[in-house]
Amino acid sequence: MIRLRTAAILCLVVAAAVSVSSARLPDWASDQAAMAPVLPEGVPDDDFITVLQDMKVTVHADGKLTRRMRTARQVLSSTAWYAGFEAFFSGDNSRIKKLNAWHLPPRGPNGRRRMAEKSGKNEAQVLSVGGSFTQDDLSHQIGSWAWDIRPGSMVFFEAVTTESPYDLTLSEFYYLSGPLATGRVQVEIPAGWTILSEWLNFDGPEANVSGSLHTWEIRDLAAVETEELGDPIIASSPVLHMSFVAPAGVSPVGASLPDLPAVAGWYDELASGMADSSESIRSAAATLAGEGDDVAGMMAVAREVRDKVRYIAKEVGVEGYKPRPASDTWDNLYGDCKDKATLLEAMLTSRDIQSYQVWVNATRRGTVAESVPGPGLFNHQILAVALPPESEQGMPDLPAVMPDTPLGPLMIIDTTDDTTSPGWLPSHLAGKKALVLTDKEGYLLDLPAWKPEAHRIEREVRVRPLENGAWHFTREDRRYGEYASTGRSRYQQSAADRETSVFRWVREYWTGAEPGEFEVTVEKADGAYAEHVEWTVARLAGRFETMELPPFPEANSWLPTVSVTRRTVPVVYGFPRTFVFSIVVEDLPPETGFPEAGSREGDGWSLETTWTREEGAIRGTMRFVMEKTRYTPEDFRNLRRMYAALKKQTVALIRVPRGS
Repeated sequence: MIRLRTAAILCLVVAAAVSVSSARLPDWASDQAAMAPVLPEGVPDDDFITVLQDMKVTVHADGKLTRRMRTARQVLSSTAWYAGFEAFFSGDNSRIKKLNAWHLPPRGPNGRRRMAEKSGKNEAQVLSVGGSFTQDDLSHQIGSWAWDIRPGSMVFFEAVTTESPYDLTLSEFYYLSGPLATGRVQVEIPAGWTILSEWLNFDGPEANVSGSLHTWEIRDLAAVETEELGDPIIASSPVLHMSFVAPAGVSPVGASLPDLPAVAGWYDELASGMADSSESIRSAAATLAGEGDDVAGMMAVAREVRDKVRYIAKEVGVEGYKPRPASDTWDNLYGDCKDKATLLEAMLTSRDIQSYQVWVNATRRGTVAESVPGPGLFNHQILAVALPPESEQGMPDLPAVMPDTPLGPLMIIDTTDDTTSPGWLPSHLAGKKALVLTDKEGYLLDLPAWKPEAHRIEREVRVRPLENGAWHFTREDRRYGEYASTGRSRYQQSAADRETSVFRWVREYWTGAEPGEFEVTVEKADGAYAEHVEWTVARLAGRFETMELPPFPEANSWLPTVSVTRRTVPVVYGFPRTFVFSIVVEDLPPETGFPEAGSREGDGWSLETTWTREEGAIRGTMRFVMEKTRYTPEDFRNLRRMYAALKKQTVALIRVPRGS
């Protein structure tokens, strides 16, 4: 939907050399070099330190922007060659006017002596990548492989850009992959203009105002520590979001967006007429929806848009914000997230079903400012569909339903995600703050939060002895939410590989197993991904006079685990979950032994097992529920107990007397 500037290489545009050979450092870089800290003794904790990240923005009277960006880094580790590169961006409405880089090598082999006053005698190259028929943003990467980057090196980057923005909001990210000594933002505005600002993920300072110049400065931030099953760096990195508001009577080149109604009005004008229905759209919607209830028809239409319209993001110029006409998307059968959402809106409108466009950030959490709105905070567009009143039809009991909003009950539908069923919500969207757009108002709402039952596995294994002494197994799986999405994705990539993988698992757990049937229903009416698997085992393993049948052999394999012995950062799971594993073993003698029922629980989790015997059959069920998704070091004892409780189920056994 909305432009996210990335360094992804789409096509090579130009590779040019910018000569900085023996160039004297500019004053600002020399000042930073003089203040650089002494290198630490021993092995450093970080590869580099950002001595300065500085951005100065000049807002011109017509709303155009000039940005000057400076970065200074000190290298601490011999492996930090990548610190010698930096990326700056341009697009259809912005231009790079100045781009420079310098490398200041250390004097002496250990890099601890006073630094030279001139940069290294080599050149910096500019590699510009991007620019294709689908988007026109360019990433200009400047640096040099020839630089002898080593401990004590300092690298400096400077860029100046001019921009005619589509909207007058701007964000500065402080990506703390290394320590930050000084981060600074300066904004100079014309007379009569105002600035709205908000810090995200950080308790930052108010602006220091001197005349028309506003300055924010932060200092001495440590790098964000990351580990497996931990928070991503961006989740704890500060963001300063700003909106530049023009005075009454001024019409700047970019939209001035002081509040949510202004944002909603801007998008409404931009997207005006795009959701109009054509005859082919109305006909398709009528055929798909049929004459049944509104919810069933709505979901049928959503599945058609999800499955039939191919995702292709073409975001040249304002297309990064503006959707294409729904009729074009339907005729061409391709479009990006905002195109597919607009097409679904058009189809539903033809059925007199109200819906609203929704902006959300699909890749990051905690990046939506509540007091300073702006399109650039979001990068994905989905749809909120109005549900019929509960008194008429009943409220669907589905994870993507929001029963109580200022707009009435809504269901969130993401037609871009081809592995998520309508009525369900991908885990990366659950609980996020989103902007629901109407023609006159914008509503910041929390999308439906994570619930353990929304991401669950229901598995039943039935076992029966055969006359020849072998044992026949049937396994029925129903997976929902994130587990359904993963199952569909793997099956769609290769059905043959999925079948091979399943029977590889069978052979690992059951020596000598012979594969039988394998059937998949990719999407059931209730949103489940279902698998039916059969196999036969000639003989169960065991000791002495007993055969052993593990009822829940992979109870802990569905929950990733990490060592927390020396861990200092939280363990974070992407979503809560529920496992319901059952086993039914038929035609067993009365002396067959089975595990004791029991339960264990902790803060945010519970595990319960039950066992019954009926008419020669034994039924066992294990139900595990994990509600809590974040475990701080103070919670690690509780986390170990949860791991141990699940692991214990993998060694539980049904003991069958031989010869029975």
